[in-house]
Amino acid sequence: MTLRSFWKAWRNFWFCPVTAEPVALFRILLGLLILQILLISIGVDFLDWYGRHAIVQNETVRFHYWKLQPRFDLLLLFPRDDALSLYYYSIVAAAICMTVGLCTRISCIYVALAFISMHHHDPFNINGGDAFVRLMSMYICFTPCGDCFSLDRLIAEKRAGQKLPVVAKPAWSLRLIQMQIAIVYFHTFVCKVNGTQWWDGTAVYFATRLEDLMRLKMPLFDSLLFCQLLSWYTLVVEGAMFTLVWIKELRYFVLASAVILHLGIDFAINLPVFEWAFIFSLVAFVEPDDIRKLHSRVLAKLHAKRSTEESHLVEPV
Repeated sequence: MTLRSFWKAWRNFWFCPVTAEPVALFRILLGLLILQILLISIGVDFLDWYGRHAIVQNETVRFHYWKLQPRFDLLLLFPRDDALSLYYYSIVAAAICMTVGLCTRISCIYVALAFISMHHHDPFNINGGDAFVRLMSMYICFTPCGDCFSLDRLIAEKRAGQKLPVVAKPAWSLRLIQMQIAIVYFHTFVCKVNGTQWWDGTAVYFATRLEDLMRLKMPLFDSLLFCQLLSWYTLVVEGAMFTLVWIKELRYFVLASAVILHLGIDFAINLPVFEWAFIFSLVAFVEPDDIRKLHSRVLAKLHAKRSTEESHLVEPV
């Protein structure tokens, strides 16, 4: 490969035009996950975590976590709990708009800034999954995720009086998401291989001894061979997620293996948000053409089902 061909391939990777189906679908899935966090994980306990009389006072966070350095925290703008409650409801409303694609760019930015603020305000009420969701909510702001599967698009088509094509745009924002996901898998892979427990296959065995995190007690986890196979499978999948995933012919096999890995972890261990955040993020690697084909098939089946139901409702003359 010459330097010129390398530069051309590099520019093509980052800036070749792609349509918005992957980021649009990711926006919907990410929005649903954010709503789950806001309405279920936090819900009525919002003021217990972020109110003026919260479990961890902001002065404590500023001194021990912020080290008295400035941090981005919009919650500091609301001096009273009733104002904070209204702000919480506004975040929920913005997350709904983000999910359905209404004022998409603005709602995505609003949600991202809110999550940054909440995580700075109380860094003790988050886990790795929450941090990953916050990161993805920032990246999604730079994507054309409202160009399809959104109310914004339906409104634009209604105003135009015709169906509008999805315009392909430079891929850099999608590539940022893909690269960040690959970096996460690279980091966790390197951390694992630097130790001995993943190599000898005992890592899963020790992880499943954390009984307070286990959903179900499964005898299979008492088998060293079974735990070894799962440990090595994890290494293979995480290694493939920053290497083989870039090879188009192998990509869907790698993605399917990653989904199986995360579903297995979620089935066995109670890690709120974490596994589903990564499963949903894998949509970013799906080809736009394949999402379009799947969308067309779903619409065709729904249309056929509706036509069948309507034909059954027609009374004979």
